[in-house]
Amino acid sequence: FGLTGTPLLDSSNRVIELANLMGNTYILGLSSHWRKLERESGRDIFLHNFLEPKQSREIRRNVYAKCQEYLLTACCRNKSDKEMEGIELRQHTKKVKMTKNEGELYLRSQSGIHPDQQSFSIKTDDFDASAGHDISKFLRQNAKMTCRGNTLVGICENILKDDPTTKIVVFADGRIGGGDAARDALI
Repeated sequence: FGLTGTPLLDSSNRVIELANLMGNTYILGLSSHWRKLERESGRDIFLHNFLEPKQSREIRRNVYAKCQEYLLTACCRNKSDKEMEGIELRQHTKKVKMTKNEGELYLRSQSGIHPDQQSFSIKTDDFDASAGHDISKFLRQNAKMTCRGNTLVGICENILKDDPTTKIVVFADGRIGGGDAARDALI
């Protein structure tokens, strides 16, 4: 998040909002309206907690502790130029072997492509919407393949074996179910 998009993390409701902004994060909260605290001063928040003690201090302390634990686990602070020194982008391609059943589903998901042209080497550019090709079915099928989920788990385990505190961000297209598939594989 940039400066304009970073929510203030001054309450459990704000942490819930941040978690939801990150996508595919399901956190149960007591807030009915996340943005309410944006308009409140510290004094208003204090008076709200003092005058409406729906929760005991012990419960609030536990809620805040869990929120802090979530932040430590799931969030990274933006880094400045100096902090970026020594950090390099490494790209790694992992080939995934499909089962026979997954291979058949892969070929059948190439909706609109003539059966003679369906192949394992097809590219997204080969899909032409004006010719009736439906790439969304193809992408959804690929996102939910078990072999891809297993490979993702293996990659994460490999990263974490060197440093268990490493934060891993998995980017997946939510429009085709990629985020749900990644979450299900990693649970």
